Amino acid sequence: MDNIRHHKNSIKVYGTGYLEAAPDIATIYMSVITQGEDVVATQNDNNKITTNVIKQLRSLGVPMSNIETINYSVSPIYEYIDNKQVFKGYKVKNTLAVKTTELNQVGTIIDKSIAAGVNSVSTINYDLSDIRCHYQEALRLALIDAKDKAYVIASTICVLLNDTPYQVNELIDKSQVYQMESRSYEATPIIPSKIQIRANVEVYFNY
Repeated sequence: MDNIRHHKNSIKVYGTGYLEAAPDIATIYMSVITQGEDVVATQNDNNKITTNVIKQLRSLGVPMSNIETINYSVSPIYEYIDNKQVFKGYKVKNTLAVKTTELNQVGTIIDKSIAAGVNSVSTINYDLSDIRCHYQEALRLALIDAKDKAYVIASTICVLLNDTPYQVNELIDKSQVYQMESRSYEATPIIPSKIQIRANVEVYFNY
């Protein structure tokens, strides 16, 4: 139930605040995929290549704590030949999540990892290490926006607005909108996104 105590003379407004911030963390999701007829040999091949990839990442300055296996799978491979399912071997997939704060090195990390044996890069996620601080600023801007709207309404209908709202509700919406920026590197060109942080509020004023 709505637990807001509505006043007889009140104005309800919504406020939105947003700001843009450059990300300071990138997480690259990459996989080593091997195929073969013998499951043990295919696993061993995958392990050797993955170990080589990790060594390459470490040589680039990525700490071991920023390298994580997020998925490891072994699955049979079948093909349909003359409407019959024919066993063709096994596929082993080891997916790593590689985190870095050196955003200008993302392209190099990808290139060196591919050279070391990575054969699938699925996505790159950009994030903020302190998104809470940015969200609080967006929330402050949302309250200012709501108050400005309330003053416009009050002045238009010729009433005196009470400065202090009697009810403020935070409307949870921490969605991030990514906007591309043009940059170029000698390595594979990777374009970091700016992150837009939004905050929304519902505010009630007396008059």
